[in-house]
Amino acid sequence: EFHGHLNFMHFSEWADSIGLALPVGLDPDDSCRPCRFRLASREGERCSCAAFEPAEAGSVLCRCGHKESMHRSDFAESSLSLMKKTKSMEVLKSR
Repeated sequence: EFHGHLNFMHFSEWADSIGLALPVGLDPDDSCRPCRFRLASREGERCSCAAFEPAEAGSVLCRCGHKESMHRSDFAESSLSLMKKTKSMEVLKSR
């Protein structure tokens, strides 16, 4: 369906429809944010950092050496379709 423009919701739905489970990237304030960095040379071995801790005050680098943007919660790693399913399940459980 053609809308004449593309917004985030349309893009996310399109990406899901072709099998791209792109992370939405939304982090609740109180969420645990482990490092998501993976080493391609070591069969996808992940950084062991459990949560973002600035290397220095105000730094965007963590003590592990990776950027703050590499530290995302499980919720932020969810795709739009997974978020919709989770929300649907929450609504059903609350009834």
